[in-house]
Amino acid sequence: MSEWPGPPRKEDPHKDHPIYWKNMKGGLFEEEFFWREHERWLADAGYTLRSRYREDWQPSWLKSGKPHYQCEDGKPMLRGTIMDAIRMSDGRIVTIKRVEKSSTPLEESIIRLFSTEPLALNPHNHSIPLYDVLQSPRDETATLLVMPYLVRIHQYPFATVGEAVECFRQLFEASRLSFPSALCRADTAHLQGLSFVHQNLVAHCDIHLVNVLMEPTPLLSEVPHPARPQRRSYDFKRKVKQRTRTECPTRYYIIDFGLSRRFFPGDALVAPVSYGGDKSVPEYHDSSRKVSNPFAIDVYCLGNMIREWFVDVRVRFASRLFNCHRY
Repeated sequence: MSEWPGPPRKEDPHKDHPIYWKNMKGGLFEEEFFWREHERWLADAGYTLRSRYREDWQPSWLKSGKPHYQCEDGKPMLRGTIMDAIRMSDGRIVTIKRVEKSSTPLEESIIRLFSTEPLALNPHNHSIPLYDVLQSPRDETATLLVMPYLVRIHQYPFATVGEAVECFRQLFEASRLSFPSALCRADTAHLQGLSFVHQNLVAHCDIHLVNVLMEPTPLLSEVPHPARPQRRSYDFKRKVKQRTRTECPTRYYIIDFGLSRRFFPGDALVAPVSYGGDKSVPEYHDSSRKVSNPFAIDVYCLGNMIREWFVDVRVRFASRLFNCHRY
């Protein structure tokens, strides 16, 4: 008896388009057509997309003869829901995130919470700011969130232990502040280093390395291209140079509140288990557990991120270095 093959795979609506990736080397993937179809509307709203996503785009490599992967407009977006753009009003490079209301209904409201005064003015607030909210004219379920253009922290090495400690300090920024009464009733042994997010009764539910980003400048000589963040400038014309965080301190942010949960004073601090990016969370491996304390899971995930990417990596490196010099 053959296994059930599952539902038929939906064909890409743009598979016959001449610039679809299967029809042209370096062409658009299906997720990119959403942005191409919104390019003029976004321009009217004050945001300029890269040439690759314009309706009149003519791939530069067709004239230059260069391989498409060496050209700026041959670089696809890394994630279908994330786009970069230039804000026309001031030339600032921003990120635009496509959010599906049905799958992450609280994301916009939680980001708004931390981007609204008085929370937005608090220096302990390391939640990604929200610049603008746009409603897609073509898809009523899609909201576009305009936020700062940030880069991943692990793509640029730390020069000293002190630089890493400063990163940790910002991520645990709220440890000096008092906790609301609702949190004080929880397990305080685990709550001494909670972030500003927790103090406002929001559990992130997806803390891991790719959801902690940083400002690219002044650490970098200029804003990098999203497809070549360690090599090329945003316009692809220059090589990006890195300074040290000691010389040019940067600010770190927590992003992606798609799985987050908000509580209110008096609420029980438990929720159905949300499966985030860190698959080692003990609660994820207990099939009998239907609810958990998401604040405690956040603390575990942040600590585990530091252990995996900073402590263990340095220990393994030091161990290899020691072994190389033993004989």
